[in-house]
Amino acid sequence: CVGSIHVFPQILDMVAKTTTIVLLGNYTQMLSIDLSRIQRNELNLLGSITYTRQDFQEAVDLMAEGKVYTKGFVGARYPVDHAAEMMEYAVTHTDITMKTVMEFE
Repeated sequence: CVGSIHVFPQILDMVAKTTTIVLLGNYTQMLSIDLSRIQRNELNLLGSITYTRQDFQEAVDLMAEGKVYTKGFVGARYPVDHAAEMMEYAVTHTDITMKTVMEFE
């Protein structure tokens, strides 16, 4: 999961027991969570600030194969010539948007 304070609690609601959750990215706000949920569900929580090219390719491959749930991750898409509008959307919709995509085609 990434640095959105709204995503981590949702992940705790969705994951099965004994799941490993990897935190990527940076949180800019304090996150309040019930640690007993992690303990009771035997979850593993790992923090990582970086990954290798091989890790990234493996993640892309898993998504392409449909092995990673990604529905709803992209909140909006903007063409490159609407970059300012895209940034405004990304900054003002952090409560509902996980990713905003700039398209170059």
